[in-house]
Amino acid sequence: MKIEPNTVVHIDMDAYFAQVEQLSNPGLRGKPVIVGFHGRRGVVASASYEARKYGVKAGMPAFMVDRLCPDAIWVYPDNAKYEDMTFRIVEILRPFTPVLEVYSIDEMFMNFGYGEITKSYWESLGRKIKKSVRDGTGLRCTVGIGRNKLQAKVATNRAKPDGLGMILPDEFEEIWGNLDIDELWGVGQRSKAVLERFGIRKVKDVWHYSREYLSHLFGAFGWVLWEMAYGIDRSKWVTVYDDDIPKSVGNSRTLNENITDFGIMKRVLLALCMEVSSRMREKKLEGRGVSIAVRYEDFKTITHQRALPYPVQDFWKIWHFAVELLCEVNPEKPVRLLGVCVWDLCLAESQKFWTEDQKRYKLIEALDDISHKFGKNTVIPAILLSHKNLDKGYRPFPRILV
Repeated sequence: MKIEPNTVVHIDMDAYFAQVEQLSNPGLRGKPVIVGFHGRRGVVASASYEARKYGVKAGMPAFMVDRLCPDAIWVYPDNAKYEDMTFRIVEILRPFTPVLEVYSIDEMFMNFGYGEITKSYWESLGRKIKKSVRDGTGLRCTVGIGRNKLQAKVATNRAKPDGLGMILPDEFEEIWGNLDIDELWGVGQRSKAVLERFGIRKVKDVWHYSREYLSHLFGAFGWVLWEMAYGIDRSKWVTVYDDDIPKSVGNSRTLNENITDFGIMKRVLLALCMEVSSRMREKKLEGRGVSIAVRYEDFKTITHQRALPYPVQDFWKIWHFAVELLCEVNPEKPVRLLGVCVWDLCLAESQKFWTEDQKRYKLIEALDDISHKFGKNTVIPAILLSHKNLDKGYRPFPRILV
């Protein structure tokens, strides 16, 4: 559904994964905690603010972290734990407004409709939201308030961490015009460098150009840039009441070494497909599309996707399509990361009509029962054990019983 610009509140959970780990383990509180994969090829998924003081940030390679913060405590990611906490946060926010969108695992937008209510009212509401989240979960968040998602998100970014930011109509022009250009949603370092060559360093610098001229210079991005410079946001809303189903389920891994062996790549994809399929079964979801991501040693990333003729949940079927996509990409350089994503999700059918589907379904149900009783990945396909060089790519299971 599409909502016209009103008063929007953005909630961003500060250093979310690291904060959840510190909440789960009191011994980590006050210490530099990094959630991610440690090792020569590891990458930071989330860093506590104690670690950020040393310059550590999400996406940073582990070897840089070791130089900046050698005493950092690394914690292996627990996606199920973070998803469960997100559901708790959503339940806390639901009573505030029926128009609630879960934008990502650690970000939500809330629409409160149009109304010329005082700044003190919105400040009081923002603090009430922060307190409700803190009381209900023990976690800190930053809240931003504006006339649409774009303005609310910028307000949040300016108030981090654990703050409350507002960009309301009577102060919009002064605040917005003086923003650095890369404070706009979606303007990264490369775009910033290009814009600076045209003398665009502040948002107000964009006001000197027409929408048509910017479109001529930068194509579709120029059109969007002009609208953002005036605080316009046309993004659609998908609320938890309209659609409780997530948009996609995916997983990716940075490999221990760059790999060129196509057989190892296929095995890595299978391990990822098993993880994605497991999460889909937990949520009783199927997907009508599959995509893969391939990142080369020079960090160039290629994504390739395909809409499917029927919805899938079975990891073998997901893997089948993922391997076909990998063949189409045909990696020509050493690969450092692989990812799999299933999208266009829907609720899974409880009734399987075809005999083969029924057999597969019962087999996977049995595997799930074994995993619940003896631990995740107690039983795995033999293909994941059949290549002596698999460790060079990705060994997905710390514990294997066959």
